[in-house]
Amino acid sequence: MKRSECITLIYQAILPVILSPLDSPAEPEKLADILDVNKTQLNAWLQKAVDDNKIMKLSNPIRYRKIKTGESRNE
Repeated sequence: MKRSECITLIYQAILPVILSPLDSPAEPEKLADILDVNKTQLNAWLQKAVDDNKIMKLSNPIRYRKIKTGESRNE
């Protein structure tokens, strides 16, 4: 198995776990504590989830929230 395939499989496995606490906005630090993962790794997963339109990044302060069905990332 190629490295990129492994990375994709890991992301696909962790995505539901990341999405679970994001029904309401959460700060990355809180998510890292909840998931007990390194913030650098979490930030990579969060960015991929944003790129995949699974979550949206909010600002002031930076937080993430799950995109609801039928909602666009720009709302």
